[in-house]
Amino acid sequence: MKVAMTILNLEPIINDSRVRREGAALGRAHEVELIAVRRSGETCSDHLDGMRLQTFELVSRRLSASALSWFAGYMEYVLKSFLILIRKSADVYHAHDLYALPAAYAAAKLTRAKVVYDSHELFTERPIEGRRAWAALERLLLNRVDVVLAASEDRAEFMYAHYGARPRPRVILNCPSMFHRARTQGLRSSLPGSAREKLIVVYAGAVAASRRIEALVHAATEFDKEAVLAIVGARSAYRTEVLEPLVAALNLNHRVFFVDAVDSTEVVGFLSSADIGVVIYKNTCLNNFYCAPNKLFEYCMAGLAVIGCDFPAVACILREFRVGLTFDPESPTEVAKCVNTYAANREALTNAKERTQVVREQYNAEREGEKLEQIYEELVDRRRG
Repeated sequence: MKVAMTILNLEPIINDSRVRREGAALGRAHEVELIAVRRSGETCSDHLDGMRLQTFELVSRRLSASALSWFAGYMEYVLKSFLILIRKSADVYHAHDLYALPAAYAAAKLTRAKVVYDSHELFTERPIEGRRAWAALERLLLNRVDVVLAASEDRAEFMYAHYGARPRPRVILNCPSMFHRARTQGLRSSLPGSAREKLIVVYAGAVAASRRIEALVHAATEFDKEAVLAIVGARSAYRTEVLEPLVAALNLNHRVFFVDAVDSTEVVGFLSSADIGVVIYKNTCLNNFYCAPNKLFEYCMAGLAVIGCDFPAVACILREFRVGLTFDPESPTEVAKCVNTYAANREALTNAKERTQVVREQYNAEREGEKLEQIYEELVDRRRG
């Protein structure tokens, strides 16, 4: 079966681990092509993780930033991706997130193909421009597609209960592949000499204001003297204009360190020399509150104890498997208390790390890929019928 995926990627396509893992899983049994926007200066090969890759640039992105230029860019994306998609004559059009759904849906209607709406987030439960218009579009198309995928059980239930999604969306979690290679000293060796001997607390992911990282930096002022914080992620204006000056103002240069991002396929091995992984978000929207982030499962795959915000999906994993502790993300003192609990009780830390083995066996990309392949087998049967 021929599958055409499309995504309006706002970051380099190679960074989207969900798209890459799903494409790789489907590519084992189907012919998969990915249509994506190529950022200016981004180099892309013709293949990515078993998928054929076709990219294009948006001319309108060269316009000065404004709401009007963004809309022009989006319309350009919809038109260009639609024209590419209809030439693919795919059996299934797989739209990653709401941005991509209109083009995929229109192409599928024209070619009488199936449509999969892969909702990476609760798209309209975020603080976005034009929220009402996006919500109306999602409600219009939600029950006109053949399959809706959600990234967590809580998000699937929310879409069922509040958006009227029927049937209930199927869940494909954001989990990393099973890690079979030897663990490395990657992160630990990237820190200054004295810090390498400490208990390493790591935050890995988007270095953005929505992640509440300022609270994490403030929490470091209360860390046990044997603990240091490593913030791993791509350089950003938020890092250079907010976080780095904050670290300097709090005199934490000996305790808080910034490490540039590594390729998504190398994250687990790179993090494996740390001790505690941090999952932290601002509770500013339901999308954040119901998150089941990739980083939670990456930390467990790396064998780290986890401390995380007391949100439903995060707290459920930490408490059910006893691999970590929860905190109020608005309280730096609570964050520090979790770190210091493990700093003072290394046996508890070791036990939490060892229990991540059960999480790794239950939550991994291989199992999620099998679920996705089963969903596609059902689509094949329905198409034949």
